[in-house]
Amino acid sequence: MPAAAPELIEEYRQGTRPPEPEDGPVERTLDSPTSAGLSRPAPAESRTGKARFDGGRPARVIAVAAAILGAAGAVLMLGVVLGREPGDRRPTGSPPSGGPPPGAVRPPQASGRPAITLNQTYGDGDTGFVVSGTGFAPGREVTIRLDTRPASPYPPVVDFGGAFNYTLNQSHEFFPGKIPPGPHHVTVTVAGTSRQLAAAFTVNRL
Repeated sequence: MPAAAPELIEEYRQGTRPPEPEDGPVERTLDSPTSAGLSRPAPAESRTGKARFDGGRPARVIAVAAAILGAAGAVLMLGVVLGREPGDRRPTGSPPSGGPPPGAVRPPQASGRPAITLNQTYGDGDTGFVVSGTGFAPGREVTIRLDTRPASPYPPVVDFGGAFNYTLNQSHEFFPGKIPPGPHHVTVTVAGTSRQLAAAFTVNRL
C-alpha cells in the first residue's frame, strides 16, 4: 500500500464529520422590542457543506484505492506466473520424423557374426563352465553337446538380442556327478543352420 494512502483516508474521515455548534458574539439590534436589542449574526457556512461540495478529497481517496487494487491484482498475477513449475510444460506436436514413435518396439535382429565363448577355460569339478553365444537369430533353439555325450535335453533359446547363456552339466545332463578331470569339448548348433561352433576347456584334478 502506498505510504500516502493512510494519511489521505484519515483526512477524508476528518473532513466528513458533522460541525460543532459555535456561539458567535451577541450583537445589539433595534429590529424587535422583544429581543431586548440583542440578536445573533447569521450562521456562517457549515463545515459539512464545505466538505460536501469539495470534491477534491474524495476523488483523491478513490484514486488511491483504485491504485491499491490495481497493484494487488498485479502482484496476484505475478504470483500465479512464478508459481508454475518447469515440469508443467508439456510437449506439443508430433514426434520428429526419421524414427519410430516413442515406445515402439524394434524388430529383433542378430548382432554381429555368430560366435561362442566360455567364461573360463580352466577349472575344477566345482567350476560352473558357462558357454555364451552371440550373433544368432532371435527365437532359435540351440543344441549343445559335451564331448561325445548326447545333446542336452534342456536346449536354450536365443533371446531378443541374438544371445544365449548355458551352464554345462548344471542339471547333471551330461555326467551324473561332477565333470571329470581332463580336456573337454563343447559344440553348439543353432536351429536353421548347419554350422557347428566349438570351444574347449580343461578340468583340473584336485
